[in-house]
Amino acid sequence: TLPDARRFRHPRQLIDIDQRPTEVKPIARLMLQRLEDIGRTGEVQRDRDRHLLSRHDVPIEVAMIVRALEALDVLYKGLSRWEPYAEVLRKRIKLDLGERELIDLKYRLGQALETHLGDPSGALENYREILFLDGQHDAARAALEGLLDNAEIRSEAAAILEPIYEERGDAVNLVRALEILQSSEGDSAKRVLTLRKIARIASESLSDPTQAFNALSRALKDAPESNETRLEIEHVASDANAWPKLVALYGEIAEGLSDAALSRDYWMRIAAINEQMNQVDSA
Repeated sequence: TLPDARRFRHPRQLIDIDQRPTEVKPIARLMLQRLEDIGRTGEVQRDRDRHLLSRHDVPIEVAMIVRALEALDVLYKGLSRWEPYAEVLRKRIKLDLGERELIDLKYRLGQALETHLGDPSGALENYREILFLDGQHDAARAALEGLLDNAEIRSEAAAILEPIYEERGDAVNLVRALEILQSSEGDSAKRVLTLRKIARIASESLSDPTQAFNALSRALKDAPESNETRLEIEHVASDANAWPKLVALYGEIAEGLSDAALSRDYWMRIAAINEQMNQVDSA
């Protein structure tokens, strides 16, 4: 006669290698066989299999532990038991796996954490690790893009996506990621560098001088002493014939400066641009 199945309270304990009395092994192996059946067929019969979630553990061979984890993976997902499902995925991730299987487990763990367990930060870490292993993993990239709308972790997601977009030559999404990064950057010098990079991409890759001008306008307001930014915005203004906009910008900056010498430089530059525009108009 098999021992009372009520002695087994949870299937996770089937994969615990702690020693258990020999008498409980037969029922444990029967339960494990059913778990293996589920893992092999990928089918869960809700009424029939729900009782497997109230059992105990026995020591079993490593190979059977692996198979039990695989089966529990399917079982918990089929019964929408997301916390134990995530725990099983974490245990499987710790095993000696091939890269393809590891990526699949990490992606599914990320999805469970994000969608069912309210842990977008944990999801992000899994997507990050996937893209480190495979920068072309479209599903992980798309999942991270979804996290760009999460105010708490959008800058982390953008930082991961930036080099991926650069490698792919995806200028539109690269600019989006850079805008998120500059908006969350507390260091003025780094923020200006990012805005100048946005302007360069907008001008060279997107043929959008208006976007380039707007980015450089923000950079110049942030650091009006930057000669590099002034040269770049004047180059963009020349290409786009946006001198009136530049004069207005320079006037706004000059009026707000407490540095008299720097303010005078801006007013002198405004005078030179106005003279240049008058000469063009006269011609």
